[in-house]
Amino acid sequence: MSFPESVIISCYIRSEGRCECRRDHPEHRGHGRCKALFSRNEGWVAYRVIRNAPETVQNCELLCPDCAELAEAGWRPLSAAVARA
Repeated sequence: MSFPESVIISCYIRSEGRCECRRDHPEHRGHGRCKALFSRNEGWVAYRVIRNAPETVQNCELLCPDCAELAEAGWRPLSAAVARA
């Protein structure tokens, strides 16, 4: 399943066009958050933070493709909640 358009729009506004990844990955150290930018229509992946949880804004991160791969590989966010910069 994919996220509803209303969730994607809200997440894009929240992200300010920047990858929301805050995983503890060497490329992010010293930055806290990935610096990748994307447009409203491309360059991002809507990632479900908690599998089998509802398709809500709170359970969605907009990630660049590289960070989506990190998330799928099991890299954990720096905090338990999705942190916002």
